[in-house]
Amino acid sequence: MDHMVNWCGDNNLELNALKTLEMVVDFRKNAAPPAPITLLSFRFLGTIIAQDLKWEQNIGSLIIKAQQRT
Repeated sequence: MDHMVNWCGDNNLELNALKTLEMVVDFRKNAAPPAPITLLSFRFLGTIIAQDLKWEQNIGSLIIKAQQRT
């Protein structure tokens, strides 16, 4: 781990432990690709995009925000 932290410092990269949920470190020469990650939804530019591409989750989030402002 120290080697990786030093390498990041030498290459002007910063590790943010508060934002890092998971990090895959693999030193094999012929690394197998990591398993795909399935997301139920994610937020992009403030819009919630659901796996089924429906708007209910995004609309619910907007309603909650609007109710807090009144």
